[in-house]
Amino acid sequence: MVDEGRMFHVRNAFHTVAGGGSVKAVVRALDESGVPTPGKALTWVDSTIRRWFDCEAYRPHTYSEVAALEPGLAPGVLAKLDRDETYGIFYYNQLRTKKINGHNTRKVNDRTE
Repeated sequence: MVDEGRMFHVRNAFHTVAGGGSVKAVVRALDESGVPTPGKALTWVDSTIRRWFDCEAYRPHTYSEVAALEPGLAPGVLAKLDRDETYGIFYYNQLRTKKINGHNTRKVNDRTE
């Protein structure tokens, strides 16, 4: 289910950057508008916005790209999709690995910010 209130801000961020604005401009606009952060932070940070741009859920995928994932899709999902539309993909129970001081660390059940 899409949270339209949240998506309004995500769309604005994409339009700002696509129009030549910076991630810092997005952060500034969110802070100035009083949009609450996803956590307990008082202000937005660049890394949260950059994760939006890296997130598969916000990238447009064609029907054929989604169909290629069929073995991992819930039954009946493809039948509900319009072949002319694009879709975001959200993966559950994935591990995100990143290097900290040369060592791999893992975060289980990664969430999209």
